[in-house]
Amino acid sequence: MRAKNEAKFLAEAYNTKLILERVVDGTLMCPEACCGAPVMECKCGPDCPHCNCHEIQKLSKKEEDEEMFEEGLLNMLNPFDETKMIDYIRKMDGRTLSDIRAADGNEDIIKATVRDTIGSTAGVQNAMSTIPNHLVTRYLDKPGAIEKIVNLVNNDPEIKRAIDAYHKDSEAVNRLIK
Repeated sequence: MRAKNEAKFLAEAYNTKLILERVVDGTLMCPEACCGAPVMECKCGPDCPHCNCHEIQKLSKKEEDEEMFEEGLLNMLNPFDETKMIDYIRKMDGRTLSDIRAADGNEDIIKATVRDTIGSTAGVQNAMSTIPNHLVTRYLDKPGAIEKIVNLVNNDPEIKRAIDAYHKDSEAVNRLIK
């Protein structure tokens, strides 16, 4: 009770509107004194004496617009398409391609392998890497990307030759060691 009275006192002293919205089952709800609907569905205008839903919706929309703008700007500054990713995968060494094949569709292993092989980390790049990690991650997180990589590794003749050459070399080294 004391906290409620203090909040009212502060609201009056600083001429601010109390935030009356509440969270119910993880959803921000409009106050019962108003419509009681989820905040994003509330139809009240900016002058409603019972809620701040209009302002919350406006801020939410502004945040979405900023994210969309940043995403669009990133795409313009860093154009990246599937063709580029496929080219980089084809340039991977036989061992790495063999590791991707051996992962047998395990998304975490494939993502880590691809990211570590062709993604740059904090400006440090390996000999073949020119793709920033955030772009590699963005591609790998697209629906169907992992399946395309697995398909490519399993069916591309150039990749099959690289994997076969790696296995042949590994067997020759193992024979020499014995």
